[in-house]
Amino acid sequence: MPIRNVTLYFTEFSGRFDKYYDDGFKWDSERGYKTLTLLKSKQLYFVRHTESQYQVIRDAKEWSEVRHMEQLQDPSLTTVGVMQAAGVGHDMAQEHIRPDLIVSSPLTRCLQTAALAFPDVFLSNREDCTLQMCSLLPEKVDSYGDCERRIATVIEEKPELYLFEHTMSQSCYQKKNQDDKLDQIYSPRWELATDDKNEFPFPSESKESARKRVALFWRWLAERPEQVIAVVTHSKLVKKHYQICMLGNSVEEFHNGDCIHVVFDAYGFSN
Repeated sequence: MPIRNVTLYFTEFSGRFDKYYDDGFKWDSERGYKTLTLLKSKQLYFVRHTESQYQVIRDAKEWSEVRHMEQLQDPSLTTVGVMQAAGVGHDMAQEHIRPDLIVSSPLTRCLQTAALAFPDVFLSNREDCTLQMCSLLPEKVDSYGDCERRIATVIEEKPELYLFEHTMSQSCYQKKNQDDKLDQIYSPRWELATDDKNEFPFPSESKESARKRVALFWRWLAERPEQVIAVVTHSKLVKKHYQICMLGNSVEEFHNGDCIHVVFDAYGFSN
């Protein structure tokens, strides 16, 4: 599918994300403007993972049944999804997009999409591209399909993903696991989650939690030194319908394998 442009207005950014920063950071401030300047200097591409086994089963059964199926935790891509991801790679190559950072949600479907979309990195171990997993990027948790596994377990099942080992970001914006009981599916989400035990056998995630992750991710991204960045993530963080709106209010659809190039507009900032 063709890469499309989406404009992000930072007045909207400020209104949506400022309240989630514990250190007093404001986008409409001198400090915020410096962060904006860093982001504007980068070429940013957001890619949705391609078709997963979970999506196929979810569409064929009742949602109330599928969301509790523990065997669907962190599913892989389907055969169709593999072909779609290769198509993403073709589109990127046609546009001569050569990222120096690929940052992915730690969920298997995103890691596979990244590996298939950028084969030059994974087949030749291209040294001028950094790989990073980010625990701010996973899907909003509504089912077992949204819960990650240990990267060692994923690599044992999918050895072609070995380059992702030891790549989880350790930035100040991401918290570390302090509870061995949750280690298998641990994410910063759990510390921010609303525990609805009537709905789920573990804490499900509120919209506020997901918005905070997105707010922190933008600052994390601004501080990265790389200039051409591919971000592989999920639909609920992006689509307007889910009200998290990582890329603003204009993205109505974010289909499997969609790629969005972000353009920034700082109109209305006091700086």
